[in-house]
Amino acid sequence: MISRHWVNGLRLFWTLLALWYERQVFIRSADRCSWPDTNFRAREDPTHVLLVADPQIVDHRSYPERSALLTYITQLLVDLNLRKSWRAALRLRPDIVIFLGDMMDNGRYAMSNGEYERYYARFKSIFPLDPSILSYWIPGNHDTGIGSSKHFSRKAKARYISHFGPLNSRATIAGHNIVLLDAPSLVEEEASGPRDGGTTHFVRSYLKSQEPNPVVLFTHIPLARPDGAQCGPSREHGSIRRGAGFGYQNTLGKTASNLLLQTYEPSVIFSGDDHDYCDYTHTYNAGGQSKRAREVTVKSLSMVMNVRKPGVQLLSLVPPSAQLSCMSLVAVPALPSYSPSPSYASLSRSDEETVEFTPRAGRLEPATGTKTRTWRDLTVIFKNQSQEQDADESDRDIPSYGNRGVVLGELGIENPETVVCISMKLDGEVHLSSTDTGSMTQKVVEERRVLFDLEKSHGRACPTVVGFGIPIPMTYKDNDKLYRTPPSYETICLGSPLVVVRCRYKLAIKVTRSTARRLSLRKISTKTYTTPIIFRPRTRPARPMIAEPSFLTTFKASPAEYHQNLITIPIRKTIVTVEPVKPITCHFIIPSVQTFCYKDEIPFHIQLCGSRTSLALFYGTITPESLQQGKKPRKHNYSAVVRVFLARQIYLDDINGRQSWRTMTVGEAKVRAVVPSFHDAFDASEVSLNWEGEVKPKRDVTCPSFSCAHLLVKDFIILALTPANVRANPLLPVQHAHGIRLVTDGWVENEAHPDDH
Repeated sequence: MISRHWVNGLRLFWTLLALWYERQVFIRSADRCSWPDTNFRAREDPTHVLLVADPQIVDHRSYPERSALLTYITQLLVDLNLRKSWRAALRLRPDIVIFLGDMMDNGRYAMSNGEYERYYARFKSIFPLDPSILSYWIPGNHDTGIGSSKHFSRKAKARYISHFGPLNSRATIAGHNIVLLDAPSLVEEEASGPRDGGTTHFVRSYLKSQEPNPVVLFTHIPLARPDGAQCGPSREHGSIRRGAGFGYQNTLGKTASNLLLQTYEPSVIFSGDDHDYCDYTHTYNAGGQSKRAREVTVKSLSMVMNVRKPGVQLLSLVPPSAQLSCMSLVAVPALPSYSPSPSYASLSRSDEETVEFTPRAGRLEPATGTKTRTWRDLTVIFKNQSQEQDADESDRDIPSYGNRGVVLGELGIENPETVVCISMKLDGEVHLSSTDTGSMTQKVVEERRVLFDLEKSHGRACPTVVGFGIPIPMTYKDNDKLYRTPPSYETICLGSPLVVVRCRYKLAIKVTRSTARRLSLRKISTKTYTTPIIFRPRTRPARPMIAEPSFLTTFKASPAEYHQNLITIPIRKTIVTVEPVKPITCHFIIPSVQTFCYKDEIPFHIQLCGSRTSLALFYGTITPESLQQGKKPRKHNYSAVVRVFLARQIYLDDINGRQSWRTMTVGEAKVRAVVPSFHDAFDASEVSLNWEGEVKPKRDVTCPSFSCAHLLVKDFIILALTPANVRANPLLPVQHAHGIRLVTDGWVENEAHPDDH
């Protein structure tokens, strides 16, 4: 007879086991998740946004082949699973929840109002929300439908609007423009044409110039991408492919996708519909520049959507202006002049004092991460990969190498007994073209290796794992001249002339196999596998910028820390004035290092010096007509413009004996006046006006300044001064360009650089 203690023990065991799988598994999974701002420091707390995709609450239409009892049990189990997942997700304490569509599996179907209300009530009971948590919704094809069908309700969109809210909407969250899009309607309009007040009209009504904040785009249906585009390692199976059917379309069309990308220029895109995770980066052209936008397709939260591990997406938003400055405020005293010049040694004498010591940068530990590329019968593991995020997040799955890099790794081979030969080739080429010069393509890297050859292996079969290593040459020759190997870089400058630059690297693996046939004949087949390689040699300034951000407090104390450009605003001789107008002297001052990281802000100071009359004319406090006899006062006054911006020039040299270049703006400054308005100022005859500010390269600038044979990528900081009422003003507008160098890394004191040796 079984002891009662054993029975009670078994009861307790099964009870604890049931509790574990019913509650603790969900709680533990949620507790392992963390918001992506764990190590981020900002002046303001991040706004936490929880993204939920495709819960698709099932009903009796979801599985028509099942009996009523089995359908009821299915609904019960799926609802219970969603409730537990939702409770676990709320443990993360989001500030905002955004549902990415397909809230109800059959919300689009024709049904009575009463049945729809009960269906909606089920959804709300599964996903209860605290009133303090904001919620946003976008429609999916299961909510409002795509196309027409006798099974779909004509009231589907009206019901959605009355229960969930508008089909298209915008919001501002933490300094970001949130765009919530009705993707199913956009699919319909792409096929049949725009509708009045439809999604296409909503998109085109967006004015980028009036909305300076970064854009986060939410769409139920993913944007178009090439078939077979990789989705990253977090995807469970397959990829997102084009396709359409009854009431669905896998991706938006190319026209609609380009419209969204070029209109919004989004910082990031979130989509649903596919049920599995996908991380893909779109490349597009906007404003004459090549740009990128990352799209994350969020997993379904439901257990019946053909994913083994349902999930949610966590998003942290921080206002762009809330990021902390990394400058330290250090007062630098004036140094005495020496005559004669002192001698220098590595150690100070007894009568000397060490003011500052910067040790030689040591060598960092080598990167130990890996990146993997997989095909059906071949896997490539790239070693010595950095785990830190690089300049362009879309490239994080592509192997990247810097100075003196070695493409090192292993090949995992399926059916190695059939392999006859394995060879590898590292290719790098520069393609340059322009409508003025024609095009040319030049090889800069061509390294070959034979990894296995059956004829030279003395009868041994190919191993399952084959190692490889190919150093990347740091230089190449062109017409007997030696040039540095250029970094990976791509740009397309639209307009006239059209300029296209592509510096690309790739690794090609050729595998030759044999298959035994009758009569001892063998069939030889060769397959080539190609994967891109990023070559990004890292550079940094030779010395740091001065840490004190205020020019007025440091210029006299440390003049060597600044470079001063002297510019003259000339006089238009064709305009005669009663009172003489003198030229204005402009001092445009930047840090003397003149080498800056493309992620950093570049400080500057502008000072205009001249007579009160000249500066008043420039600033617009007096009009040109007031200094000319017989001139009537003008009806409209236009103010002066003081503009500082960054420009990048792409210069193609000796392409088919010709030259071509294009210059594009890559950064716009924030200019601030540091003195009172002119009409409040000075009684002296000679006065000055001052401005200061910072200019930073745009986010899509991910390549430093560089040069190679036939190509020069130069960067400039440009000051443009336009007097008020410029057409009638005796003062002429001027523009001054000063060459600078952009590098990949900023100066970090006492820290080794990844490419220092």
